[in-house]
Amino acid sequence: MKSLLSAFNDSGSSMFDRLVLGSLYVLIVFLPIFFIPSPAFPFQLTKSALIAFFVLLGLIFFIVGRLQDRRVIVPYEHLFLAIWGIPFAYLLATFLGEKSTLSLVGERMSADTFAFMAFGALAVFLVISAARTKGKMLSMYIAFLGSFALLGLFHLVRLLVGGNALSFGVFADQSSGPFGILKELGMFFGLIAILSLVTLMGLRMTKQVKIVVTASLIVSLFFIMITNVSVVWWLVGLTALGTFVYNILNTGTYKKGGATEHTQEEHHEHEHAGESPDEADKEQMSNGAGMFGSLVVLAIAMVFVLGGGGLTSAIAGFFNVGQIDIRPSWQTTIAIGKNTLAENFLFGGGPESFPKQWALHRPVETNQTVVWNSDFNSGIGFIPTSFASTGVVGIIAWLVFLGFFVYTGLRTLLFARPGDSFTFYLSLSSFVGAAYLWILAFISNPNNILLFYAFLLTGLFIASLRYRPQGLKEINLSFVESPRLGFVTVLLLTIMVLGSVASLFAIGERYAAAAYYQRSFISLNRDANIDQSTNQLSQAITLDASDTYYRFAANLDLIQINQLLAENPEVTEEVRSRFQAYLARAIDSAGRATTADPSDYQNWVRQAQVYRAVVPLGIEGAYDSSKTAYERAIALRPESPAILFDQAQLEFLAGNRDSARELTTQALATRPTYSDAMFLLARIQIEEGNIDEAISSVENAVIITPNNPVALFQLGLLRYSNQDFAGAANAFNRAVELNEVYSNARYFLGLSQYWLDNVPAAIEQFERIEELNPENEEVQTILTNLRNGLEPFGAEPGTTPRSEPQPDLTTLNELPIEETDPQANDDAQTAIEEETIGEGGEAAPQTSTDETQPPPPTPAAEGTNVPTNAEVVPNQ
Repeated sequence: MKSLLSAFNDSGSSMFDRLVLGSLYVLIVFLPIFFIPSPAFPFQLTKSALIAFFVLLGLIFFIVGRLQDRRVIVPYEHLFLAIWGIPFAYLLATFLGEKSTLSLVGERMSADTFAFMAFGALAVFLVISAARTKGKMLSMYIAFLGSFALLGLFHLVRLLVGGNALSFGVFADQSSGPFGILKELGMFFGLIAILSLVTLMGLRMTKQVKIVVTASLIVSLFFIMITNVSVVWWLVGLTALGTFVYNILNTGTYKKGGATEHTQEEHHEHEHAGESPDEADKEQMSNGAGMFGSLVVLAIAMVFVLGGGGLTSAIAGFFNVGQIDIRPSWQTTIAIGKNTLAENFLFGGGPESFPKQWALHRPVETNQTVVWNSDFNSGIGFIPTSFASTGVVGIIAWLVFLGFFVYTGLRTLLFARPGDSFTFYLSLSSFVGAAYLWILAFISNPNNILLFYAFLLTGLFIASLRYRPQGLKEINLSFVESPRLGFVTVLLLTIMVLGSVASLFAIGERYAAAAYYQRSFISLNRDANIDQSTNQLSQAITLDASDTYYRFAANLDLIQINQLLAENPEVTEEVRSRFQAYLARAIDSAGRATTADPSDYQNWVRQAQVYRAVVPLGIEGAYDSSKTAYERAIALRPESPAILFDQAQLEFLAGNRDSARELTTQALATRPTYSDAMFLLARIQIEEGNIDEAISSVENAVIITPNNPVALFQLGLLRYSNQDFAGAANAFNRAVELNEVYSNARYFLGLSQYWLDNVPAAIEQFERIEELNPENEEVQTILTNLRNGLEPFGAEPGTTPRSEPQPDLTTLNELPIEETDPQANDDAQTAIEEETIGEGGEAAPQTSTDETQPPPPTPAAEGTNVPTNAEVVPNQ
């Protein structure tokens, strides 16, 4: 901390230079831990906004300082110039990419955008400009240590106290926190472990400082054990091996006999590190602590890499943490990249276009996996995803940057070493830390914080090149010595200041819009306040006309239509007027979503759902418009079981049974375990009177897949509809044995038991369903009736003949119990990769946006009174 304060108060720097440095300190220290303790504020967007704010603020301070000094020093090191090629490639892809939305910031200011890459390159420039002494460089490491200490303390308290400690209403479990998900936390602590190892190896410290660094290494290893990210163990282990070998081979590198002279500046730098220059030289003769630490870390890494699954599960289970990370495999990522480049070879799909490319080119095998209806933000790694987003131009930019990075690092550290150990330590640690993060960016998907840290450490490495024998290549532009050049430079700097201020306002608007949208979503789903949700969403759309917001607005209007018709069976003039207003607004919002981004299949699905919702009302043009929109959606996401099922529902509502059956069959062909499609097919077959044929088909399917509870459920439904209650009970009972939380199977098993005169068994099933679904009022009513000697749905027990069994599957619009797919067939894993993090838990596929999509509206029931003069304008 002394080093940090002394660097910030350096009397040799101007006030604005110190403010630039202060902006960087704030980012380094608070970026990992900063969050707003309210679910109404988007979590990752808050991090991105923080990066944008302080980078732009630092840039403004820098420019004002240069105008005050009347000179600008600009580096032209090849590595520095190469890093600017990345945002330039993104800029071209933004305007020329195949599926670009022409947004410099993107949907959620993600890393796969021009804005983030530009902020990263600007951060590199600010670090080089601000960290002009070794003391200031070291102070940035102390800032990293500060962020680690705060984050580590936060998670230690959560782990040790347990429960909802420090949850602040936004962190659902121990696997989440202010840095992000468990995997990202493990990557961060991997960075700290690597920096600690290099520090123990290359920097002479006082006893107190060495204790702090050793403690940071131990704590980091502890969290890496919990998170158990295999790639982190590999990289930490390789670093430990490298530091051990280096210690052996390079003992005495900087002590070649005789006394070493030290400049006054070097004395100050070593004092910042808590060392004396002579002790620093002596440490190079014998660094036993560094070698011992490297060996211990290497041994631990080998244990967890080669067979630490059981130990990790025990640790993670004790602290109740765990996740499963699911992402596209290398093979799938490459295939999608090839297809994207085939569409636009030079500029790819455009920033943030991977979810659209995934929808269009994903392997059909994914329909048999847990991610069958998910979209992915990225492929196997961030940089490979960037290749698809930016095309050949982006590939060249990344390869040039990474090539110069590796070349400059090896040349500096192996062939042109700095003249003293302290400088070498700064170059080595910044290079190794940045290399670790860039490797992660290539083979994994680190979050925005880690990617931004990669830029910061790259900037520190370039800044350390000042102390090479040849120094750092820089251009000194003086406004005084060259008035014409000065005029042009001042003009450009002034424009940059104005642009930075404008960017701050623009990003503030984008952030406020996202916050309003988040509040709108919470108001609807948590508070059930649709009026408040609508008002908040209107605020979001005013600030940012995003297709996501329009899509949600259409859904809100559909919900209001459903509520209006349900609450008003008799159509009055007021009801008709409100209906027309809601419908017109829903159509307009859905149309604006498709206009804003016609390449996103979700927009076409929402438009189709808007029209489909009023098809039962007989409104002219609704069916044709819905069908056209679904065709556009399926073209953007071919062989999608969900879209095929939606299309089948449309045909069923329109009375086109043949088309509905054909589409339902297609949906089941793409995903045989799709229970909703099976349910719809059962209704169609029952209405057609093909019960025996349907039963025979499903029995054959059960023979092929005897352990498929969904197929057994389908068989039970068909037998139940044929009043073969004994056969139905057998099928439902087998489905429950395979999946004891299959509530719908228990529901019909209970009804079957009742019609078999086994009332106690029926009550037992519904009691179990009540435990699984405590808020389901229908189940509670059935239990009450059965306990009071009534039939399940309230009728007095019939004598002879008995009442007709309920419910009637020909009129049942949806399954009685809302539940997730009871079986996920994980056999076809060729298109995705899974990695168990910690103990393991729920699958966490990355979705195309930060939003949690609201459920599609329930179509109006047939027979509803229709406002007769309502019209639908077909989509174009």
